[in-house]
Amino acid sequence: MSDFLYFGNDLSIYREIPVDIDTFIEDPYFIGKYTDCGKRIYPFWRNTLREFFSIDNPAKNIIVSTAIGTGKTRFCNIALSYSLYLFMCLKNPNEFFNFASECNAVIAFCGVGDIYAKQLLMMFGDIITSSSWFRAHGEFIFDDDKFKTYKPLGVNIIIEPVYKEDQLYGSNVIAYNISWIADKYNNRDTSDLYKSLDARVKSRTVKNAEQYGFGFVDIENNCGDGYMQHVWTDCPDTYMTIGGSQWEIRPQYTFGIERCAIITDRIKGHSKAVDIIPEELREIPDGYDIILVPKEFMQMAKLDPDAVLQEIAGIRLKEETGNDI
Repeated sequence: MSDFLYFGNDLSIYREIPVDIDTFIEDPYFIGKYTDCGKRIYPFWRNTLREFFSIDNPAKNIIVSTAIGTGKTRFCNIALSYSLYLFMCLKNPNEFFNFASECNAVIAFCGVGDIYAKQLLMMFGDIITSSSWFRAHGEFIFDDDKFKTYKPLGVNIIIEPVYKEDQLYGSNVIAYNISWIADKYNNRDTSDLYKSLDARVKSRTVKNAEQYGFGFVDIENNCGDGYMQHVWTDCPDTYMTIGGSQWEIRPQYTFGIERCAIITDRIKGHSKAVDIIPEELREIPDGYDIILVPKEFMQMAKLDPDAVLQEIAGIRLKEETGNDI
């Protein structure tokens, strides 16, 4: 176990000295019961968490757009549970961030619509309700035996679901988790919500020219939003962007060693699955991409190669609108 003095080396600001991310994940006193002492988290995500929660890492935001079934939503919730823990280790978050004493610091869980935002918060609840540390340092609130929220003791931090921008007026957001699912009717609303959350964290949690707040974005590959593409491609070093296929993120033993190929003609917009790459394409001419995927996905790839690329390989495709997503 080692200390993680995230807010600086002045020990007088801490109610208790934070442990590092590995201790937090593995120790049953923290969330080790939920993670089976870290065994329920893929090594890929463990390494990402170590990199993100290191003193010399400038990134404060993570945008995750990996393939389905890779654990990205769980990853974001674990990262946010550690973020909450860090803030609760401060004696007085309001004083540290120069918030008015009567104001609350907000940790927001955001989704497309009220129901999904609450579902995201409930997933977070599964993590922290397993923790003796969180139980000793706050109160779990339930509604009909379902997790509703958590009230930390001794600090002005509230945790709430957010699904529209006007819920944030006057809020001191210090961290957020937004799950950006594909929804052609709500992408603009989600984009506006993300911009507001991001701006609030950047403006409210800066001290001595350094941002201390966190943002975690779990985005589907088929979510067509041009603004998010801009963030993805042009983001500063305060962001980490994480992509990857199932076979890159899951343990190697999950898949066999044999591969088939999906050939994509970017000019015509067609994809095709093949067992063997044709001789004329071995050199990969301009306008073509060849993606090798585990043989287990061959039947699915022949039926719908684009779905395999988008959902299983985690490759972001273009929609009919021309928006690169």
